[in-house]
Amino acid sequence: LASQIAQRQAAIARRVPATPGGGRTSVSGVRTTVVRGIEVSTEIAGAIDSLLAAAEADGIVLAGGGYRDPAAQIETRRRNCGSSDYEIYEMPSSQCSPATARQGMSMNERGLAIDFTYGGSVIGSRGSPAFQWLASNAGRFGLRNLPEEPWHWSTNGN
Repeated sequence: LASQIAQRQAAIARRVPATPGGGRTSVSGVRTTVVRGIEVSTEIAGAIDSLLAAAEADGIVLAGGGYRDPAAQIETRRRNCGSSDYEIYEMPSSQCSPATARQGMSMNERGLAIDFTYGGSVIGSRGSPAFQWLASNAGRFGLRNLPEEPWHWSTNGN
């Protein structure tokens, strides 16, 4: 069922083009645009739309999460790092599982990173067809991979 839902969501997202010049300003002041269901910084929206279209043309349907507001980043730290104030706000990201940037340091908070999914799941392996496609093609669209996280692609690889 989860796979069917993910496929349906991906099909709907493919029909929703980027809104050039549109979008909204987030609570943290980042101007964002939704591209095929993924919210990203407006400055990279065109490149992300092109990347998703190229992947789909090659049979790789990607989805995922892009922009994350500060409250969501804190919640992600709580889930991956622990619930104490130290774990959420101070502990080095490398001590979390998986590594998770502190609030204010995440490329997702800037709308310049995407945590990609493929087939309804986060890309968890470098052997995934989606990872292989991204590794071969994402650079053309301005994205680089964070080596420890096959799912995480950003404009600077962080």
